Amino acid sequence: MNKWTMMLVAGICIVLLQFSLTTQIGASSATDQYIYDETSSLSSSEITLLESQIQAESFRLVLLVNTTSAQGIALIFGLIIVVAIVIIFMVQSRKRRRYNEDVDNLTDELETVLGKVHELEDGLTTALKFSQGHSKAIIEASENELYTLLQRATTYPEQLRSLKPIPRWISSKHVVHLKELMYQVKQQLQLANRLEDVFHSYNNEISIATKVLQDYQLSFNQAKQNFETMNKNNEMTLIKLSEKQLDIQKMIDQCAALLAFNPVEAKVQLDQYGSQITTWCSDINEYTSLVSEVSKLPNKINETKLKIDELVHQERLKLDEISPYKFFDSMNGQLASMKKALNIGDMIIVRDGIQRINNWLTTSLAEVKQSIDARNRNQQVLNQFKLAMIQYEKDHHTEITKQINALQLQFHEIHWRNAAEQLTELQRNVEMLKEQMDKAENYNSFEVQRYLESDNILQEANSLLQAIQDSSAQLLHIHERSEQRVREYLTTCGQLKKSIVQLRSTAQSHVVYSYPGIHETECAASSSIQILENAVSLTPRNLYHANEQLRDATQKVNEFENLVKQAVDNKMARERAEEERL
Repeated sequence: MNKWTMMLVAGICIVLLQFSLTTQIGASSATDQYIYDETSSLSSSEITLLESQIQAESFRLVLLVNTTSAQGIALIFGLIIVVAIVIIFMVQSRKRRRYNEDVDNLTDELETVLGKVHELEDGLTTALKFSQGHSKAIIEASENELYTLLQRATTYPEQLRSLKPIPRWISSKHVVHLKELMYQVKQQLQLANRLEDVFHSYNNEISIATKVLQDYQLSFNQAKQNFETMNKNNEMTLIKLSEKQLDIQKMIDQCAALLAFNPVEAKVQLDQYGSQITTWCSDINEYTSLVSEVSKLPNKINETKLKIDELVHQERLKLDEISPYKFFDSMNGQLASMKKALNIGDMIIVRDGIQRINNWLTTSLAEVKQSIDARNRNQQVLNQFKLAMIQYEKDHHTEITKQINALQLQFHEIHWRNAAEQLTELQRNVEMLKEQMDKAENYNSFEVQRYLESDNILQEANSLLQAIQDSSAQLLHIHERSEQRVREYLTTCGQLKKSIVQLRSTAQSHVVYSYPGIHETECAASSSIQILENAVSLTPRNLYHANEQLRDATQKVNEFENLVKQAVDNKMARERAEEERL
C-alpha cells in the first residue's frame, strides 16, 4: 500500500472518530439537567447545597466546551485532508485516462509504421531484384533507410508492452517516458512516409514512362502501317523515310527493354527521343496526306476544267479579256515533278506544288466568274447612270439654268460669277460622264466582251457622277437661297427701324430729344440702315458687304439707345435731386 492510500485511510478514520465523539457529547448533554426555585421557598441549607451543585456542574460544562472545540478543529482538519485526497484522486484519474489515450494513439501509429515498413520492404525488395543503373541506386538508397527504420521499429512493440498494464499512480517519469516514445515513433512515421513518397514517385515514373512509351508505340505503329500501305499502293521506295523508320524502331525497342530494369533512365531517353519519334510520325502522316492530295489532283483539274468549259459555253464568252486555260498546260508538268518528289520523300516540293496547282485552279475559275459578275453588275450600274442623267437633264439642268439666270438679273456679278463657272464645269462633267458611259456600255457589249475594263471605267464614272450630283444640289436652289438672305436682311432692317422709332418716342416723351448728340446719332443710325436696305433691295443687289453693313447699323442703333437711356436717367436723377432739395 503506497503513501497516498495510507493517507486516504487515515483521513477516513479521523472523520469516523470525530462523528463518534460528537455523538457521546450530545448524549451527555441530554442527561444533565438543572433545577431552579422560582418560588423562593427553599431553606438556606438547601440553597447552599444547590450552589455547590451548580459550581460542580459549571466545571463540567467548561470541560465539555473545551473538549468540543478540540474535536471541531480535528473535524475540520480531517475534512480538508479528505478534500485534498479527493482532488488528488480526480487528478490521477484524469492523468490515467489521458495516459491511456496516448498509449492507444501510440499503438495505432506504431501499427501504421510497421504496416508501411513491411509494405515498403516487399516493394523495394522486388524492385531491387529487377532494377539496374540509376534506378537501382535510388532503390538501394531507400533500402538502406528502410533497413534502419526496420531495426528501430522492431524494438517498439516491446517498449509498448512495457507500458501495459497502465500503472495506478501516473508519475512524471511515466509521462516523460511515454512522450519520448511517442516522439520517436512520430519521427519514424515521417521517415516511413518519406520513403513511401520516394517509392510512389519511383512507381509513378514507371507508369509515366510506360504510358509515354505506349503512346509512342501506338503512333509509330499507325504511321508505320500507313507508310507501308502507301509504299505498296503507290509502288514507292522512300529511302530516307525507310531508314528513319528503322532508327525509330530501334529507339522504341531500346526504351522498352530499358523500362523493365531502369525506368528512370528509360524516361530520360524517351524525353530525348520523343521529338524524333513525333517528328517521324508527323512526317509520315503528312506524307500520307500529301500522297492522297496528289492522287486527287488529276480529278480536281478535270472537274475545274469542265466547270470552266460549261460557263464559257453557257455565257458565250469569247475569252478576249481573260485566259482561264493558260495554267492547264503547266499542270501536267507540275504533277510529274510532284510525283518525282514523292518518290524521294521531298515533302517541301510536293507541298508547294499542291498549293501552286490549287491556286491555279482557283484563279482560273475565279477569272471566269469575275468576268460574268462584272458584266451583270455593269449593266445594272449603267441603268442607274442613265436614270440619273435623265433626271438631271429633264429636271435639274433646266432649273439650275433658270436659277442662275434669275440670279444674274437681280444680283451683282459677284454673286453669280462662281455659279456660272460651276455650271460650266458641271456641263463638262456631264459630257465626260456620257462619254464614259458610252465607252463602258460598248466594252460591256456581247461583241466586245471587255467586262472587267468596263467595270473599272464605271468605278471611275461613279466618282464623276457623285461630283455632278453634289454640284447640282448646290446650284439647284441658289437663287432661292439668295432671296432668302435678302428677306432676312430686310426683316432685320425693319426691326432696327422700329427700334429707332421707339427710342425717338422715348426721348420725346421724356423731353430729352433736343439734348446734344441724340438727333445726330439717330440720323447716323437711320442712314446706316438705309445703306444696308438699299444694298439688298436695289437691283443689282450686292450682299457681299451686307454682313459688315449690318454690324455697323446695329452698332449705331445701340449707340442711339445708350445715349437716349443715359439722357433719360440723368434727367430723372436731376428731378429726384430737385424734389429732395425742396
